[in-house]
Amino acid sequence: MRGACGIDVDVDKTFISFVAIKRKRLSFLEEVGFHTNVSSGKKGWGHFLSSLKHNSDALINEIRNKETKYSFRIGKVFLTLPSTLVHRAVVEEAIPLRKRKKITSRDLLFAKKYLENIFLEWDDFCIHHFVLQYEVEGEVYTHAPLGVWAKKIKLKSHFIWVKDKFRKEVEGIFINLDRDFGGFVAGGVSSIATALSLNNRKRRLGAIKIGYQNSSLIIMHSGKIEHEQEFDFGLERVFQSLGEGFSFPFELAQEIFSRYISFKSLPRFNQESIGRELSLRRGDQYVHLNTHTMNSFVKKYIRNEITGIVERLREKMYDPNIALFFVGRLNEKEGFGNFLREFIPYSIQFPFHKESSSSFGCVRYGLSPFLERDEIESQSVFQKALHICKEYF
Repeated sequence: MRGACGIDVDVDKTFISFVAIKRKRLSFLEEVGFHTNVSSGKKGWGHFLSSLKHNSDALINEIRNKETKYSFRIGKVFLTLPSTLVHRAVVEEAIPLRKRKKITSRDLLFAKKYLENIFLEWDDFCIHHFVLQYEVEGEVYTHAPLGVWAKKIKLKSHFIWVKDKFRKEVEGIFINLDRDFGGFVAGGVSSIATALSLNNRKRRLGAIKIGYQNSSLIIMHSGKIEHEQEFDFGLERVFQSLGEGFSFPFELAQEIFSRYISFKSLPRFNQESIGRELSLRRGDQYVHLNTHTMNSFVKKYIRNEITGIVERLREKMYDPNIALFFVGRLNEKEGFGNFLREFIPYSIQFPFHKESSSSFGCVRYGLSPFLERDEIESQSVFQKALHICKEYF
């Protein structure tokens, strides 16, 4: 049995999801989170690298502990990159073929590489290349036009890239840890891969990841990313709001949220008497607060923020059948799912394991980048053989 892991770096904590690989099947084992001071990337990739190096001992210790626990060797290690560290662009261009012929998967790989060479600089490293659509002789295809006769193919693609120097620096960190760096996965892609299952690949779905400093929304339909957006809302803002609302320090607000805040519904009658009374010292005096009062305050604040994110979704597209997944550390809170269902007019779902991050999506997509594969790659052996026969004849 082999192993692999995905790392999701947040401002205050780093998360690692471990998976086992047996006969090409991937099994989730567990996710661990530990406090670090790794930058979110807002200060640039140089600071991110410095922070990653500083916390490399903690990373390798967690990896070695799980290798001992599960009696396997972690092969590839994948790393989620925050949106602040990647470059994006949507480009389109017609790529000529050598002659008029039936399009094969090899032609599509050639066209994708050709497009990257045209639009990316020599020192850029493409981490994701999503083909949004193909065009052949005026006909638009949302999936690979395999077997169609053409002299040229027009591609419209979404690139996500980093500087190659940055990639080599990160690779060097993991080489020094005696680990094989599998590559980067963009944050939104990790989120959608965490949420995705075999049963919902064809439908439109969205993933909202709530992190420490910000949140992100990504929407996918039929294997194509339709929209991605970041929001200035996260756990840090929740702690700040709680502290300001009840006049106590940020650190105390963080502790209260962790220990006492719950989204579980309570009976409507005499709710004030249900909550637990807390005695908190404020200067030379003690202030008595009811946990139900603080719960109501936090729920109202989070409800308003998430409603704003959902409204942005409705503005971009109205699809009453969309499945909306929530990823992130609020999933750990009791009653969070039912709380969301009270005010969100979509099907609310959670990843099967309800991880605290998108680290599982990182390793899952890193091992199998399904959004970037040609259609023929996902076919059965019989379908591939049939396709080859059609190409030949």
